Amino acid sequence: MKLIRRLAPALGLLALVVQGMPVIVATAEPVVTTAEVLRVVDGDTIDVRDDVRGRLRIRVLGIFPVKYAC
Repeated sequence: MKLIRRLAPALGLLALVVQGMPVIVATAEPVVTTAEVLRVVDGDTIDVRDDVRGRLRIRVLGIFPVKYAC
């Protein structure tokens, strides 16, 4: 109990200091990228050409083929 009485003022001061600190918020500008689809490899993979990075192979996750579709 004595320890709590000793630490209470220090914890209260710490709470006031932390509360007064400025909040740093990261803001990001939106990025717009234009790419051209070169080829559809299969149901979830495409080849694209981007002006910045050149030719890329992109695989879209979460797409599953329908059973017995062919």
